[in-house]
Amino acid sequence: MIEINLLPESYFKAKRKKQIIAAVIGGGILLAICLVVLYLFTLMNIASLNSKIEKVEKERKEFDKILTEIDNIKKTKAVVKERLDAINELLDSQVVWPLLLYNFNKTIPNNVWLTSLTNKIEAGGFRTWTVDGISLFKEAVADFISNLNQPNGLFRNANLVTLVETTISGKVVYSFKLTFQSIEEAKIKPPKEVGINDVSKTGIYGNTYVNTEYKCSLFVPEGWLMKEDPSKLVLITKEKKGVSEKFTPVVDLVVVKLKNTLTSEEYLNSVRKNFGKLFKNYKEISKRKIAVNNLECFEIVFNWQTKSNVERNTLITLRQKQIYYVKDKYAYVLTFTDVDERFRDNLDDFNIIMNSFKVL
Repeated sequence: MIEINLLPESYFKAKRKKQIIAAVIGGGILLAICLVVLYLFTLMNIASLNSKIEKVEKERKEFDKILTEIDNIKKTKAVVKERLDAINELLDSQVVWPLLLYNFNKTIPNNVWLTSLTNKIEAGGFRTWTVDGISLFKEAVADFISNLNQPNGLFRNANLVTLVETTISGKVVYSFKLTFQSIEEAKIKPPKEVGINDVSKTGIYGNTYVNTEYKCSLFVPEGWLMKEDPSKLVLITKEKKGVSEKFTPVVDLVVVKLKNTLTSEEYLNSVRKNFGKLFKNYKEISKRKIAVNNLECFEIVFNWQTKSNVERNTLITLRQKQIYYVKDKYAYVLTFTDVDERFRDNLDDFNIIMNSFKVL
C-alpha cells in the first residue's frame, strides 16, 4: 500500500519550530525553577550559617569572659601565694627568734649586763651579732665568750672586740664589745611537712612519710625514727635512751585491700572479733568515733600481754591504740603501742603523729 503525503514541507517546518520553541520555553522554566530553588536553598544555608556564626560569636564572648576570669584567678592566686609565703616567713620567725633569744639569754653569766644588741644577716644564712655591755669582772666576760662558743649551741665564732676599764657611780667596771654568729636559721627552723602532691615517689622525706600509691602521709616529731617495712607501709620507733627499757614505743601504718565495701566502723568490728584470739589477755578499754584531719575514723584502745625481751619468763602489759579509716575499698590502720604504765608519757607524740595523718 502506498501512502502519499499531500501536506506541504512548510507545514512540517512550522511544526518543528513550534516544538523547538516549546522545548526552549520548558527548559527555561525548568532552569528558572532550579535557580529559584537553588537561591532559596542558598538563602537557607546563609541563614543557618549566620545563626551558627552568632552562636559561635556568643560562645567566644563567653569563653573570653571565662579566660579573663581565669587570668584574674591566676593573678589573685599569685598574690595570695605571695602573702601566704610572707605569713609563713613571719611564722617561721616567730619560732626562730624566741628560740635564738632564749638560748642567748642562757649564755649570759651573772654580773654581766647588756646595753645594746644588734645583728645583720650575712651570705649563707649566717647572722652576725654585735653586743655592747658592762661587767663587774673580766672573768665574767671570758665566761660569756666561752658560753657562746659551746660546740652544740646555736652560736659560734664569739670574739672580744674591746674591753675597757671604766667607772660607774664610783665603782670600777669593764665595758666591752664582742661579736658572734648564730648558725644558719634553716637549721633552727622546725622541719616542714611534705605534702602528698609535693613528691613524685613513695619515701621518707625528713620527718614525713609519703606514699604516692595509696595517697597518704604522716609526720613524726623529733626523737622518732622511720623506716619502710615489707609487711607495713612504714614503721616508726622511738629512739632508745637506755638498753634496759622493757619495750620500745612503736607506731606503724598498714593498708588492707577489702573484698567488700565496708565503713570504717564495720571494718573495725570485723577484725575486732578476733582480738581475743590474737592478743593474750586482751582487754578492751574504749571504742569511739573520732575526726582526724576531717577524716571520719574509729579508734579502739586495749591492753594485752606479751613476753618481756629483758626479763625472762616475765609478761609485760602493753597498751595499743588503733585508728581505722576506710576509703575506696582500702582500709588504713594506724597503730600506737607502748607499755601500759608509760603509754600516757608518749601520748602527746602519738597524737601529733595521728593528727598529721592525711589521705587524699
